[in-house]
Amino acid sequence: MPVPLVNPTVPSTPCTLDGISEPSELSVANYTLGRKLGSGCFADVFLASDRWEPDAPCVALKLMTKERAINKANLARFMREAQLTYELGAHPHLVRGIEWGESRSIHYLACELALGRSLDHVLLEEGRIEWRRSGQIMLQIAEAITHLTACGVVHRDVKPSNIVVADSGEAKLIDLGLARRISDAADADEDPTQGSGVGFVRGGMYRVQTPAHCAVGSPAFMAPEQVLDARSCLGAADVYSLGATWYACLTGRLPFDAANPTAAMEQVLMGKLTPLSEYAPDMPAGVAALVTWLLARCPSDRPASSPALVDLVRAVLAAPHDSRVVDSARALHSSRCTTQVRVQWLWWLAAGVGLVVSSWWLALELIALAPGES
Repeated sequence: MPVPLVNPTVPSTPCTLDGISEPSELSVANYTLGRKLGSGCFADVFLASDRWEPDAPCVALKLMTKERAINKANLARFMREAQLTYELGAHPHLVRGIEWGESRSIHYLACELALGRSLDHVLLEEGRIEWRRSGQIMLQIAEAITHLTACGVVHRDVKPSNIVVADSGEAKLIDLGLARRISDAADADEDPTQGSGVGFVRGGMYRVQTPAHCAVGSPAFMAPEQVLDARSCLGAADVYSLGATWYACLTGRLPFDAANPTAAMEQVLMGKLTPLSEYAPDMPAGVAALVTWLLARCPSDRPASSPALVDLVRAVLAAPHDSRVVDSARALHSSRCTTQVRVQWLWWLAAGVGLVVSSWWLALELIALAPGES
């Protein structure tokens, strides 16, 4: 949950959570609540300290009350976020999950406290972020995205407000509220019910069923395929959102600014992006070329969410004025995609030929076994 934090401490003034207002009640599980850090659609986030270990570092405690948990879809999303955050383990650019559970009908998730300011706060205060500084931030977020993809997870909500930057320059990608396992795409079709649903499936893992052809995310930063069907998007959608976030940092503008979310999604689908050079004429050619590539409309046209993406960002930052770094990487990517298409086409051709031959052979066998004419 994005909030500006500078040397936070647990305040003595009481805070409130739905159904909890007395100071004696301001605790959940092993944690004493401090000030509220933020609110989302289905949960609140509080600064919290360990009741039994006062010297332990403060945590960010995300809470869903019994009243909000009545909505089963919201509860499933919360539980999925808790599981993913906890199971992803430690990564330098992701928030580490500490524990999750239920106490007094309140579902909670305790996470590492990300110190610093959210990137959208930085943009509000500074307008634009210089390409070297923003590039280092995006490099770290690219590492986080690559790690998520390697773990079979797509974030689906990469944007400035979900990136926290410390004074040291360290960046963390937060809030897995919309994240999902890529393998869940197959599970979603197993439930014949319509609309959003919740299930408890293999290995005790919660599944959220997102309606087909439904957009989930933040319109200005969503990939076109995510606009069309959030259930089917993969790591390439996070790569696109990384590019949209970088674009916002470099220009101080949304990639697709519109009067309302629907209009913004329409612009995303049309892909009519104003060139970076129009808002930032001093932008190095290599940086501009990379951001433009990340924002390619077709998922297969973007760099893959893999360690190669991190290497590419690092190479561009090392030679920002040389667009040939991006041009050569893009040409190699295109040739690989063409090869893959050809291989798939040959595979289908071979399968088709095999089917024809099998049918012909079966027909001959049936003719041979048929009784002769009298």
